[in-house]
Amino acid sequence: LAHLQLSPDPPPALRLLPEAHEEVWLRHHATAAQISGYRREREEQLGFTGAWQERVSRFHRVVDWVEWDTHRRLPAPGGAPLAMRLPFDTLAV
Repeated sequence: LAHLQLSPDPPPALRLLPEAHEEVWLRHHATAAQISGYRREREEQLGFTGAWQERVSRFHRVVDWVEWDTHRRLPAPGGAPLAMRLPFDTLAV
C-alpha cells in the first residue's frame, strides 16, 4: 500500500510521489501523540481536569433544578454564579 504525496518541485514540474504506508502511519501516530501530550499539559496548567460538570461546580453554586424551581431566584448582580443541575448529568449556567 502506498500513499501519493506531492513532490517538492514547483509547478509545472509538481508531481505525485509514492510513499510507504508504514512511514505515513508512523508520522501520523507521532503527531497524534505530540498533540495529545500538549493538550494534556495545557489542560493541567489551566485547571481543566475532570469532567466539565466538575469544573463548572468549582466556580458556580450548583442547585438542583427542582430546588431552584420552588424559589426561582437568579443571583444578584455581582453575586456568586449559579448553575442548575438538570437531568441526564447536565447543567444550565
